[in-house]
Amino acid sequence: MSSRIFYALQQVTVGGTVLSGVQSVGASSTTNIENFSRFGSIGAYTLLQDLDLEITIENALGDGWTNTLGAIGFSNISTSIDTPVSVVIEYLTEDNFTKTVSLSAILSSYSIQMGVDGPATESVTFQNSGNAVFTDGTDGTALGTPSGGVCSVITRPSFSGFSTSLSTTACDASPTWAAEVTRDHVLSVSASMDIGTEKVNVLGRSLSFGKYVTFPIETSMEVETHLDPSSDTDGNTADDSMGGFNSGTKSGNSLEDEVYHTLIALPGNYYGMSAARLTGVSRSGGDVGGGQVSISESYSSVNDLFYQTTSPAANITSDNFPSA
Repeated sequence: MSSRIFYALQQVTVGGTVLSGVQSVGASSTTNIENFSRFGSIGAYTLLQDLDLEITIENALGDGWTNTLGAIGFSNISTSIDTPVSVVIEYLTEDNFTKTVSLSAILSSYSIQMGVDGPATESVTFQNSGNAVFTDGTDGTALGTPSGGVCSVITRPSFSGFSTSLSTTACDASPTWAAEVTRDHVLSVSASMDIGTEKVNVLGRSLSFGKYVTFPIETSMEVETHLDPSSDTDGNTADDSMGGFNSGTKSGNSLEDEVYHTLIALPGNYYGMSAARLTGVSRSGGDVGGGQVSISESYSSVNDLFYQTTSPAANITSDNFPSA
């Protein structure tokens, strides 16, 4: 076996589940210090505070694979998002013998992205929970088996779609939702959530007693589409095939109170928001060199992202659309 560590790194497990499409792994440790100075001296004494540890993972998505959210049991933000899980990086040092580096950690950021090149991927960051630190270990057992085969990786031809449903009565007791609009000629989709964390420190300890998620959690979703002037790309006949320019609807001197159900549909992986605002529309391309015109729409919300492995598309025009 080659001694290069590229080949030696065998797998990453999250909560005991082997991730099937890991592309890269990074780990970092930062010692937090504070300088103490006093009058009459130009010197300073450094005071140790605690450690911030992180593991970052980029993992390809596949139909039937267990991704990171599935491995931690995430379905929506109301679930126990700050429950620690064990993240283990495993290296093969010789036949049937591995060394491991593990960390008890909580999720601190998550995003998925898919474009016309390469596979759909998720980018994940875990932070140490409480006073957890990296620990080394050995394991003489066989390596775990990833779910699904490599042919199940999600690439451009297997993209299922991006769709929205609009409501201007979301605050009513019985809101109504417009017909589902599916974007044509999609160039890229993405979704993300930025999870803030707070340390709990107590007297008599240098390391944190605990680390917990802070709310609200900002979530976002974006879709970029190619503008085809021969067809209506956004379902709004008022703009007659040229795509939207405004990110809101004017009503007198005010904006309409509009919210959206949004859904990214990938085989075996569905990401949605149930009360998103359209916060931005931008257009690019169409230069003298013949570049294509594309339209990017940005949606944002708080505490509003769900994930599941079966399609909720039939309910996207209903108030029963999965709650985030």
